[in-house]
Amino acid sequence: MWDVVTGQLITTLEGHSGGISSLMFSPDGSTLASGSWDHTVLLWNMLLYITPQPSVLDFDGDSAVGFADFLLFVSQFGVSEDDEGYEAQFDLDGDGTIGFGDFLIFANAFGKAVSSN
Repeated sequence: MWDVVTGQLITTLEGHSGGISSLMFSPDGSTLASGSWDHTVLLWNMLLYITPQPSVLDFDGDSAVGFADFLLFVSQFGVSEDDEGYEAQFDLDGDGTIGFGDFLIFANAFGKAVSSN
């Protein structure tokens, strides 16, 4: 397997004794099925080979999206619709301000660890 961005080899999946005749990913991309001329089908857990990528919402760089990230978010974008610089895309609850209600929506949607390391 290669990293599609860098082109670097990530790993070699070994297990078939013959050439590969077909490959298919599961709809969620977590499993790869490989069919071989050796008359076997192997299932590969792709989650073992994925390196977590930093989240664009991890403003403080701690590898998790949480309250500190929201504080940084609000310090940058915490305005009301009457203020210059208000951007409706950050008013997640549609109340005309960027504040705690938006954080609750933000945290519910994105408050997950980016990495298990």
